[in-house]
Amino acid sequence: MALHSRRQLLTGIGVFATTLVAGCTADREVQTPEPTPTPTDSPTPPAATPYTPTTPATGTPTDDEDVVETEPTDLDASPLQPAWEQILPGQYELSTPGLGEQHVFIGSRREIFAVNRDTGVIDWATDLGAMTRAITPEVTDGAVYAAARNLMGNQIQEDNIDGVWVDEHDYDEPTGGSTLSALEPTSGAVLWENSLPISGSPVLDNDQLFIGLATLDGRTGVASVHPADGSVNWKVEVDTPEVFSNPSFSDDCILFTTGPDEAGDSWVVSVSQAGELRWTRRLEGEVWNELTVADGVAYAGTDEGVLYAIESDNTVNWSRVVSDAPRNAIHTTPAVHNGVVYVSATNRLFALDAEDGEELWRGGYTDDARSGISISGGMVHVGGLEISSFDLDGNEAKWRIDLPGSAGSFGAPLYDEHDEAIYTGACVKIDNFDWYEHTLYRLE
Repeated sequence: MALHSRRQLLTGIGVFATTLVAGCTADREVQTPEPTPTPTDSPTPPAATPYTPTTPATGTPTDDEDVVETEPTDLDASPLQPAWEQILPGQYELSTPGLGEQHVFIGSRREIFAVNRDTGVIDWATDLGAMTRAITPEVTDGAVYAAARNLMGNQIQEDNIDGVWVDEHDYDEPTGGSTLSALEPTSGAVLWENSLPISGSPVLDNDQLFIGLATLDGRTGVASVHPADGSVNWKVEVDTPEVFSNPSFSDDCILFTTGPDEAGDSWVVSVSQAGELRWTRRLEGEVWNELTVADGVAYAGTDEGVLYAIESDNTVNWSRVVSDAPRNAIHTTPAVHNGVVYVSATNRLFALDAEDGEELWRGGYTDDARSGISISGGMVHVGGLEISSFDLDGNEAKWRIDLPGSAGSFGAPLYDEHDEAIYTGACVKIDNFDWYEHTLYRLE
């Protein structure tokens, strides 16, 4: 199997299966400020365009009889069995793994681990000095780009600098700081590092690494970094709440979502690949993960249960409350395939027509636990308290797999159709007196 960067995985393996936006619309009324060389000297951004649906549309199926689902099965009796499982030091949160030709790369505690895809053996681990467990590495032929900072959800964890978290109990010194690093894929040796105040995962596009930034004094922005040596091409500061998401791309623009403002609402930020702030837009509710871009439209979901379809010129095509159920918060990144948007909302998977947001079908599971969804092998895969998979057309629920003990998967389960295997991380506790332990599975 050829080595894939995270960006190539989105299209080659099919995770999220997105089609890139045709480009940023430059001919519009929103004023475009000049590029900003550093965050300390940034322009006043263009005024945001708030959008609150007055009569948001809701999905059409409302009866549980319309829900596509199957009964959950224990792992030892499920259609997929573990080829291996590897316990990683750390608890409570993992990222979506990064897949290389020979390894699964994943952060846990403050290390990046290279786990052999065939055997499950840890071939190397590199300590980055701060929390790596919620940040997905970017994998290429020549380097694994990894970031570390004490982050939990959309927050910077200052308490962890004092070493108070239970999973840091065996360190002689408390963790702290933040770094963006390039690691040699076969040995884990550090090729370069940069102490940027990162606030998400790095993603490679057009020979640039893009990453969100957030400082303890509330400043936030976006940076472009040269992948060969870690030098900063540009930084731009934005006048929004802190940027905590991973970037999504159009031909000429990078899109980020932010943490909540005082009203509990998040923002979408559009920046050109030359470092020009294009526009910002406030959404109703908090966005917990990055948005998805497909066929000229960005899709973002909020914890108010609203899914937005936003054009590259900052206009909203449609918005829809995905469920009439009381527990309808969207915590995951939408996935798009063949004109259908898939989004998970607590205990339901929704398939919506990308053109107008009309609901096509819904699938059921116990709880997505703010995990992730991915698309590959003709299926949509959902992480959470179970690992669930459905046919893309909604005709059949393939499986719902319970992991052992008290467990929940984190990040998006990655189904590699070349291996016909799912790679997923989970936090597992077998009995009441055990620690929760991070565990990486290969299921086939």
